[in-house]
Amino acid sequence: MGDDWYLCRLTLSVPGASDLQWAMFPFPYLAAVAPDAAPGSVVYRLSARDGAGTLGAAQFLLLEGGEEHFEVDGNSGEIRTTGRPLTPSKEYLLTVQAVDKQGRRGNRASVSILAGLRPPQFTNASYTVFVPESTGAGQAVAVVQAISFQRKSLSYLLLVNPSNLFSINQESGAISLTRAVDYESGHHLHHLQVRASEPGTGLSSVAEVVVHISDENDCTPEFMHSIYSRDNIRRPPRPGRPCCKAGAQERASVTRKRFSACLCRSDRARL
Repeated sequence: MGDDWYLCRLTLSVPGASDLQWAMFPFPYLAAVAPDAAPGSVVYRLSARDGAGTLGAAQFLLLEGGEEHFEVDGNSGEIRTTGRPLTPSKEYLLTVQAVDKQGRRGNRASVSILAGLRPPQFTNASYTVFVPESTGAGQAVAVVQAISFQRKSLSYLLLVNPSNLFSINQESGAISLTRAVDYESGHHLHHLQVRASEPGTGLSSVAEVVVHISDENDCTPEFMHSIYSRDNIRRPPRPGRPCCKAGAQERASVTRKRFSACLCRSDRARL
C-alpha cells in the first residue's frame, strides 16, 4: 500500500510593528507605595495611545520584574500589589509592554516602584525657556511643577537666580521677571535652579531652568556719518574693488552686529 501525498498551501502572516506609544507622564515612570500597603493597592496606571491618538486600545503585559510583589491588570493597565511583604526603601523595577488589538507589540517600558517615601518628581528633567526682551516685569515666562508621590502640596524656591532677575511663585511654580530685560545689554543666557520641597517629609528635588533672552530688533540701525565721500578714485575703476566704506550701528547697542545695505539711487548702475 503506497503513501498518499497531499499538496496544500500554507500562508504565514507576520504581524508588523505596532504604532502604540506610551501615554504616561512624566518620564521616567516612577511610583511609590507604602511598605505595608494592602493587597490590591493600585500603585501606578499604564496607558498607551495608537497612531490616531486613541487611548485605551491596548492590552498590557508584565514581562519581568516585581519579584511577584506586583501584578498588572491587562485591561485597565493598573499595577497593583499582590500582598507579598515589601522590603522598605527597596526599588522594584518592572518591565511592561503594550499590545494592540491585532496582537502587535509596542515598545517596552520600565516602571520603578519605591517601597517608601519618594522625593518629588519634576515634570521635566530640565526646562528651556525663550523670553522676548519686550516681556514686562512681573509677567510670567514659565511654569515649573513637580508631583508629590505622597499627595502633598509642594513649595518652590529659586536656589540659583543670577542678578535676582527672576522670581518664583512658591505655590504655583510660575517664574516671572523682576525687571525689564534688554538683549543689547549682552546678557542673553541665564541658568536657574528651582527646588521643590515637600513639607512634613523633608523631601525635595532640584531642576535646572535655562532662559534665553531673544532680540526684538527694537533699535533701528543708524549710519555713523550722514555723508560718505571718496576722492582720487583711479579711472577706470577696477570692477569689484572697494572704493568707499560705510558703517552703521544700533543706537544704545553695546554689541557689534552685521548689517546689510544696498544702493537706492539710480546711479548705482554706474558703480
